[in-house]
Amino acid sequence: MESTDDLNKRYANALLPLTVTFGLFTICGVLGNIIVLVAFSLGRASRNSTFRVFVICLASVDLLTSAIIFPSEMAKHRNYYNFKSLPMCRVKVFINTWAATSAAFALLVISVDRYRKVCHPLKTQMTQRVAFWLCMGLTLVVACVVSTPGPVMSKILETNKTNMHGTNTTVYVCGMHEEYENHPLRFVFNMTSVVILVGVSVSTVVMYSLIACQLRRHWGAFPVTFRQDSGKESHSEFTSESCPTHSTVTAKSSMDSAKSHAIMKDIPLDDVKDKDGTLTSKSGSLTRTPPPLLKQGSSNSMVKEKGVFRKTLLNNRGESSVKSKTGSIFSTRSTISRQGSRTGLRRFPYKTLIWFILTLVFILTNILSIALAFVFPPHIVMNMHPQPYALYSAFQKLFYINNIINFFIYAILDKHFRHVCRNIGPRLKARFAECWE
Repeated sequence: MESTDDLNKRYANALLPLTVTFGLFTICGVLGNIIVLVAFSLGRASRNSTFRVFVICLASVDLLTSAIIFPSEMAKHRNYYNFKSLPMCRVKVFINTWAATSAAFALLVISVDRYRKVCHPLKTQMTQRVAFWLCMGLTLVVACVVSTPGPVMSKILETNKTNMHGTNTTVYVCGMHEEYENHPLRFVFNMTSVVILVGVSVSTVVMYSLIACQLRRHWGAFPVTFRQDSGKESHSEFTSESCPTHSTVTAKSSMDSAKSHAIMKDIPLDDVKDKDGTLTSKSGSLTRTPPPLLKQGSSNSMVKEKGVFRKTLLNNRGESSVKSKTGSIFSTRSTISRQGSRTGLRRFPYKTLIWFILTLVFILTNILSIALAFVFPPHIVMNMHPQPYALYSAFQKLFYINNIINFFIYAILDKHFRHVCRNIGPRLKARFAECWE
């Protein structure tokens, strides 16, 4: 015979690496999500955008999950077959289902927001208020309703398990109540979870595919780099900072207007000079002549010179905007495209990249968990030996990585987040000093 304590000890030794991993997950999840909450509460980069609302929503869900689920999993590993706490069993089942459902809903709202910003930038966009109430309603109301049947159907099961001597040992595990084995409530609960996961997965994949097509369509027209844009969110991913400057377009239009004036007045192109000091040669290239030196006391002349240059610049922009389609518009587009290709680096919407990575990791890990649950039913899992069971648990619980990965993705791709993280210590120190004074 093998006692329950001896059986627990064998499985606890096999699950020790996974238990240590969950301990690291607890530290990273709690500290990382607290830093995310503090950084996006103190930082001003995304204060006026929906990005901040979504980040805080996911960080709150991940913080609660990291603080409750990981320690309960560690306790379960140390006493797996002698689990007699019914409240902890039900809380663990509820938090597991609620965290997955709320994260799925949040990522769905995020994908809709990204899709509208990139593919339909001229339409009415989601405001911070709408994003906040959508996240609150879906994560706190709908997700809680969907997760309620799980703990109701859970209980502490007393069953027999074959031990290392080939005999049976009485064990206590957290599982589904026998009364709900073929109950309609269990069928509805399982189907609801599957429909939510599949629906969110398909919807987000379709929307991010359309976003990728839109970005590829405009890839040559916008200089792109993996640095982020301004902290203020625009109605479109292609903000004013993402577009090329008007220097190339203005120079082209200045050259065209100067050539036209020279031809009408029968002036050689070598002698054509614009008002802003730009000399046009026969080859059509532009050379800038240095401005005349000004005396220190000639402030009025400097202001007048700046006004003339600004007026000339505005006139050139106006002339270039009314050109015929066969004229400078096509040359402007080609100039923008050539400028974008010459830069080498291209500007990519970093917020869309962040949400795409988080959504992809969420979908893949949850699909793997559901697939393993279908392939290995509970009675097969119950009869696994310690080493195969430890390997199965590691892959089946791989979706827990979603609760700690956000901090690292923000730190890699968000420059503003890194800047705020570096200044958290000095700012908190200064505030505590003010409080003590």
